[in-house]
Amino acid sequence: MLRLPESPRWLAAQGKHEAAKASLGGIRQEEEVEGELAGMEAAVEDGGTMLGFGVQLLEQFSGINALPWYGVHISMIALPNRGTITASTLTGERRSLFAPFTFAASDYQNVKRLAGVIIACTALCTSWNFAYSWGPLAWVV
Repeated sequence: MLRLPESPRWLAAQGKHEAAKASLGGIRQEEEVEGELAGMEAAVEDGGTMLGFGVQLLEQFSGINALPWYGVHISMIALPNRGTITASTLTGERRSLFAPFTFAASDYQNVKRLAGVIIACTALCTSWNFAYSWGPLAWVV
C-alpha cells in the first residue's frame, strides 16, 4: 500500500490535473488519457450536484413540509377556537428565525463539526422533551 500511487480520480478531485494525467499515462494509451481525464473531472464536478439533489430529495421525503402546508388544518383540529392562526404563525416564524443561523453556521464552521453539534443538540432536546412528557409516565401509572 505504501508504494501504490494516488489514483487519477483522487488527483483530479484535488485539482492536480498534471499529476492525474501522468498517472493515467502509465496505464492508458496516450490518445485515451485526455478523454478519460475529462470524464473524471466531469464526474468530480457532478458529484456535488448529485449530493445536493440527494439532500433535497431526502428532506422532502422526511415530511418536513407537512406542517407548513397542513399546519392550519392540523391546528383547527387540535385547537378549535384557540389560536389556529397564532400556531401557524409561530411555526413560520420559527423557520424564519433559525434559517439565517443555519446559513451562517454552515458558512463559517466545518460541516462535520457542525453535524456533530446538531446531533448533540437534537439528542439533548429529545431528552428534555422525554423528561417532561413520557419519562415520568411509568412512575405515575
